[in-house]
Amino acid sequence: MESLERFRLQIDRIDQEMQRLFLERMTVVSAIAALKKTAGLPIYDADREAEVLRRNKERIDGSPFSAAYERFLHLILSESKQCQATLGAGGR
Repeated sequence: MESLERFRLQIDRIDQEMQRLFLERMTVVSAIAALKKTAGLPIYDADREAEVLRRNKERIDGSPFSAAYERFLHLILSESKQCQATLGAGGR
């Protein structure tokens, strides 16, 4: 049987990778914010957000964690919009 400490070390490693990916994603979001600001585009694009949610939910469909992943996606998208607003992209 695996030890609790070993599982915690796995979680720590996963958390570090998630942090790296989050920072990478937000760097791209910042670049998008700059482009939207220059082009006068709004932050929120309902069609794009629906497509991102649909595509990502399909990849995990059937998993016992699909509902949690959907909530996670909504949080990431919300934070992305907030970042764009903070950086001065178009209206919400």
